[in-house]
Amino acid sequence: MSFPRSPLGTSKEFAGATIRPGVEDAVNPSLEASWRHPWRQDLHSGADGGAGEFFRGTPLVLAYFGPIYWGYGFGVIILWCKANHIQGAIMRRVIQTTTVALFLAVGGSAAHATGGIFGLSAGANIWSHSSSGDLFGGDIDDTLDLDSDNDVHLWAEWDHIFPMIPSVRLDHTELVQDGADGSSVDLGHTDFTAFWSPLPLPFVSIDIGLTARNFDGELDGGTIADDDLPGNWADEIDTITSFSGWLPLGYLRAAVNIPTTPLRLEASVKDLSIGDNSITDMQANLVYKFMYAGVMVGYRDLSIELDEFDDITTDISFSGLYGGGFVRF
Repeated sequence: MSFPRSPLGTSKEFAGATIRPGVEDAVNPSLEASWRHPWRQDLHSGADGGAGEFFRGTPLVLAYFGPIYWGYGFGVIILWCKANHIQGAIMRRVIQTTTVALFLAVGGSAAHATGGIFGLSAGANIWSHSSSGDLFGGDIDDTLDLDSDNDVHLWAEWDHIFPMIPSVRLDHTELVQDGADGSSVDLGHTDFTAFWSPLPLPFVSIDIGLTARNFDGELDGGTIADDDLPGNWADEIDTITSFSGWLPLGYLRAAVNIPTTPLRLEASVKDLSIGDNSITDMQANLVYKFMYAGVMVGYRDLSIELDEFDDITTDISFSGLYGGGFVRF
């Protein structure tokens, strides 16, 4: 006695399952697709350890990390997975999740204290400063009797996370002190800085770079008699003289984020020593961040020694406290 053939036809044997022709797609579309695409089959079977999908899915994230620094990190993660018998797609998820977390944590900590999500920040400070030193070899306290003054310092910065490309910062400082009989000293300047952050460490950031400083100032002797002006001022320049010019400086900044607080300690120095020209500009401040803004207080000490710089000879120091606020994006 014979029985009619099943309308579904003869079954086909697959590893671990029996599936009849015509119903493969209905059983599990994702598995069926993986049989048609070998790289997806590796994902399901774990043949590539999940690495294939991971490296296809996160090229931009991997581009950020240094090969040596992060190579050790990946090695530790993989060894941990092996020790805990985690393989295949689960290992891929562990590596991918950890990588994204490290990228966000280290990328964020590498940014400057005032940098926001995109590393952009801008702010303004009021610097209360006094001066000492000499002009053209004459003591300014004995002749000009300069008063303490308050001036504005404006700045903007883009501290990004892209490798090799320098971050940039722009500073402008108004630096004017008035003296006796209408005299004044103006050493205002603008800084263009390019810097790199070579060590993406948690809680700590170190920046190194170069600064181009442009002086755009003026010396005004007011109504002081030529014989009473500092040093040989009257022999070198007119009573009122403007001057300008560029000077290069080295740049170094270090900062520490205080864990579990919105506080950050920061110090920076810009320095030049070429021939008889010397500039040292040091700052230290405490930063408090909240949401997309923040405030800071600090101390700045600026020494300017110039010899025949656009006919100007100085050896003056300015120092004092400053404070201000900023926004970040």
